[in-house]
Amino acid sequence: MKKIIAVLLYITVSITVYAQPSKNKFETHKIAFITQRLNLTPEEAQQFWPIFNQFTEKMQLIRNSSKPDKSIDELGDADTEKIILTEFDKEARELDLKKEYYQKFKKVITVKKIAKLYRAERDFKALLIERIQQNKESRKQLRKERD
Repeated sequence: MKKIIAVLLYITVSITVYAQPSKNKFETHKIAFITQRLNLTPEEAQQFWPIFNQFTEKMQLIRNSSKPDKSIDELGDADTEKIILTEFDKEARELDLKKEYYQKFKKVITVKKIAKLYRAERDFKALLIERIQQNKESRKQLRKERD
């Protein structure tokens, strides 16, 4: 029975991943990581992933909005203050979005799975940072060996 559920879950995740043409390797790994951590049923996955994808897209829009054109060192105090206040606004909009989608997630998965989702996202970021650092170290080591 567990094998059947695992196969169905894999199929559901695969359909979700391949239905999104803009998904890159990073996002595919993130989906697999989160799916494994949440242990979603096929029914939950089918309802959860469209909501999560929508949440992620909206969060990206907020995070990518209003990036400064110049470095902080090149700006005056007034412009620097505008950047700081803009960042506060972005953080507030992110929090509002998180609260909104928490309510949407509650309709399709349990509160415990939502908590696992938040932890899985943090763990995935930490894992990604760790791998980036390992890759940098590996490249450094290769350069030293070549020189």
